[in-house]
Amino acid sequence: MNIPSNELTEELEILLAGYVLGDLTQEETTKVNQTLKFNPELVLEVNRLKKTLAILTLFLTETSPPKSLRSKILKQI
Repeated sequence: MNIPSNELTEELEILLAGYVLGDLTQEETTKVNQTLKFNPELVLEVNRLKKTLAILTLFLTETSPPKSLRSKILKQI
């Protein structure tokens, strides 16, 4: 089934974003891989998402959480 990239459903957009972030279950990853196999336009979309993610990470700064956060989290548990 070919799906033009301009006809993405919201569900598929979310799956593609999760795929790029590495945030999918094995079942979801398999579903995306199958979809990509038959939709070369979506492979281009995944590549665009990967490039966007790479650019965004250039502008992130590393910060450390406050020292008191660990004890607050442990108290909540």
